[in-house]
Amino acid sequence: MLDKTNFSGRQEGERIEIFVRSHLLYLLWRLLPPALLFAVALALEVVLLDRFPALSGAWIFASLWLVFLPLLWLAWRFALWYYDYFIITDRRVIDFVRRPFTSEARNETQLGRIQDARVVFPNSVALALNIGHVIVQTAGMTGQLEFCYASRPHWLQARLLELSASQQGPRVGTGSLGQLIGALRTALDAPPPGATSGSAPGTSDPAVDRPTYSPSQSRSLRDLVFVRVAPAAHPRTWRKHWLFLLKAAFRPAVVLALAIGLLILVPNQIARVAALGLLILGALYLAWQTADWYNDVYIVTDERIIDVEKVPFIREDRREARLTMIQDVNYNQPNLVARLFGFGDVVVQTAGRTGAFTFSRVPNPQEVQRVISQRWERAQQAPQAPVSAEAAQDFVGLLDRYHDLRHKNP
Repeated sequence: MLDKTNFSGRQEGERIEIFVRSHLLYLLWRLLPPALLFAVALALEVVLLDRFPALSGAWIFASLWLVFLPLLWLAWRFALWYYDYFIITDRRVIDFVRRPFTSEARNETQLGRIQDARVVFPNSVALALNIGHVIVQTAGMTGQLEFCYASRPHWLQARLLELSASQQGPRVGTGSLGQLIGALRTALDAPPPGATSGSAPGTSDPAVDRPTYSPSQSRSLRDLVFVRVAPAAHPRTWRKHWLFLLKAAFRPAVVLALAIGLLILVPNQIARVAALGLLILGALYLAWQTADWYNDVYIVTDERIIDVEKVPFIREDRREARLTMIQDVNYNQPNLVARLFGFGDVVVQTAGRTGAFTFSRVPNPQEVQRVISQRWERAQQAPQAPVSAEAAQDFVGLLDRYHDLRHKNP
């Protein structure tokens, strides 16, 4: 049995934050074919023994394989699910996959190398059950890690980005001379090991570092239709230009006009029933298109850039990245219509391997670019996080090493 509190290769002092497997419903779905085959084989075995009691031992042994093979398939699929898991610690993200008796693979990356995270609901069932894929882009050779069919993917995405930010903050801080001097002073003034007075620099209050999505949040019918925008610091939100809402509403408006025309102009009872049906379908179609337009949301906060695309009841795709990962911001108005109506595309290039965030057909793209650029610059100039006690000790150890080398090699 696997120990969720420990794992092979765990570093000294490393703390496990999250242990993730695919959702149990995904396991049941994978076990359904071999379970059905096993039931059929067992029923066939019972019928054979009942109808032909005089069968030889060889025939009985051969027929038992009809039951045994589905059991093997069932056990194999369970083992594949059981040994495919992700471990998120306070330092790393680890993807472990084992195929019993055949192969084993383990990919991992440091939390500080995570660049962005994306949530994808592959179908309407996954959206309704809040089961989705969390795709993590990294700056290293690992490239991409994917948490398939994870429970509460939004909460998992938010927690990953928070842990990543907590690791990258101290690393940025050690890049300046002032931070290094502060680290040296912290190490020299620190109490001896075992002292408990005060808290270590750089540590955060657990009551403050909360994930954006709480694990206890339940999903309502509104969450299946409309996108949920998490609370954030000073968010700016954009949607596609109203012209594209009118374009999406054109077809349902035609259906509604046809239904109203039938109700007014045709007194026939059958025609009236058909017109009422068209009226209901047209209204539902119009509501669907409006919700679809409403759910394409582009958000910039003081810390992150967020791109959400959601089709009601079907799928949701949410991408997030920290503002410090932005490399360039451009906008484009591709034709005369875009210039006349004042909409365009704003393309935000990030360091992630997924490429760019594209704010498509947003009104006043010049203003959108200006807001993103301002917040990007503000995020880069934000006060650096204080160096942790561990980083301070590493810096002092580096100075000791340098001192020893200077004395050995004058």
